[in-house]
Amino acid sequence: MKYLFALIITLITNNIYCQDLTGKVYNSETEKPISYVNIGILGKNIGTVSDINGNFGLILIPNNSNDSLRISCIGFQPKTYLISDLVNSSANKTSVDIYLKPITYDINEVIIKGLEPKLRTLGNPIRDNNNIRIQTDSLLGSEIGLTIRVPKRNKYYKLKNFKINLTEIESDTEVRLNVYNLVDTKPSEIILQKPIFITIPKGADILTLELSEYDIIVDNDFFISIENFKGIPSEDKRLKFNGVYGLGNTETYFRKVSQGDWEKIPLVSIQFEILAFEYSK
Repeated sequence: MKYLFALIITLITNNIYCQDLTGKVYNSETEKPISYVNIGILGKNIGTVSDINGNFGLILIPNNSNDSLRISCIGFQPKTYLISDLVNSSANKTSVDIYLKPITYDINEVIIKGLEPKLRTLGNPIRDNNNIRIQTDSLLGSEIGLTIRVPKRNKYYKLKNFKINLTEIESDTEVRLNVYNLVDTKPSEIILQKPIFITIPKGADILTLELSEYDIIVDNDFFISIENFKGIPSEDKRLKFNGVYGLGNTETYFRKVSQGDWEKIPLVSIQFEILAFEYSK
């Protein structure tokens, strides 16, 4: 059985030239730690996720001093820092406290016409007996997902459920579900107002996740992904998805770490299927 592996970046450095950037992320209003914040160097595929207590750590090299570090979390305003502003280059270890401001969301006013919505199937249909396997990366913040095309731009679509096709899941796995808008065909900003955490049970194959309670409404193409936000699994415990060849405009992208660059997986596509209610505007 062949597996299509998402590329894994390995940082090989000499400790003499490395510097640990450690820190903690707080809610600026409550001063309580924020769990599972995405932290990474833009354009360098160096990133991580804070732990349940808001703590994080990154290994830096001198060349990173002019790079930008982005910190983001659903429900908070993201921040971007120049690393040289955070790190004292003469210190062997630097610890920083970062405060994110909560976002107050306005209630979206969506005017829906008609009483009976239509049910639409979006994404890639779930198929059995495929021999294509797409295996995820294992680094914190690594993600894999699918571009979802909406049938009509003059309609609203409320996501009802999300179905994924998995194989050989050897242990319970906690992941985060993200939904992004698109800029130049690639995932850009998360459009969720609160995080969605999921436990994928051992032995899962075709798994359906209910989304109605999250009130996710879109009227344009979007991107849906699964993120490794907690712990670094060994190779034999990484998620494995069933895939399909081609399928035209349903592109699969992955990234190795938090805030990393999105890369397209050529030739094959992941099996993500969404059932959505279609409403007239």
